[in-house]
Amino acid sequence: MFEVKRITNVNWDNSIVRATLDLIIKPHGIVIRDCMLKEGKHGFFVTSNSKKLKEPWVDDSGKTHEYMDMVFFPVEIRDELTKVVMEAYDPSGGHINQDHQSLGDAIQADIPL
Repeated sequence: MFEVKRITNVNWDNSIVRATLDLIIKPHGIVIRDCMLKEGKHGFFVTSNSKKLKEPWVDDSGKTHEYMDMVFFPVEIRDELTKVVMEAYDPSGGHINQDHQSLGDAIQADIPL
């Protein structure tokens, strides 16, 4: 189970980032800080913080990668996580929706730790 904490809207120039947030992995209490809610061409998605690589790399499709996520979320977990974060996200800049703070049973099952 995950819990969303400290969700904060951001307004960074020319950025797809809409909010930053912390995730807590329960029951272990592991905290992933500074995750981001981003709005891309195909909608919203959640990523972890990233770091700039010393040497960029090019994938098979020819895309150059200059940054790497610090924590990798498999697609099926990221999709479920995004759904719940979107329930907590308030685009007007209000505080987290407390009714949707806990990412309950929808993603608790089948997540190996």
